[in-house]
Amino acid sequence: MENNKILGYIVLRINKFLKAYPTGFVVDLITYPNRVDVAEMLFNDAIEFFNQNNVNVIQVWIIRNHPLHNMFKKSGFNMGSTNVHVLYSMIIGEKENERLKTSSIEKLYFQYGDTDWI
Repeated sequence: MENNKILGYIVLRINKFLKAYPTGFVVDLITYPNRVDVAEMLFNDAIEFFNQNNVNVIQVWIIRNHPLHNMFKKSGFNMGSTNVHVLYSMIIGEKENERLKTSSIEKLYFQYGDTDWI
């Protein structure tokens, strides 16, 4: 917090389906634009949480070239590439659809929290 404002948040999950191999997920991570410092603090706390819970692997999704991409890369993440098909409703309208297509990368977030896969 800064000046009584929440600067960001992180949502974590541990999947213990395989008891001997728990997997950590960064489900969601949002900060104000240009506040990578806040994301780094939240992520460092997440790493500590996962370590305390004996997590073997941490998974996170981030859009390539997003400002947070380098934070994960510096932390030693294998920044593999996966094509994810994003489905959305056309109910949002053509104007909103065009804004989505033309938005700058730092304004876009796509996390596990946008799916029901975990």
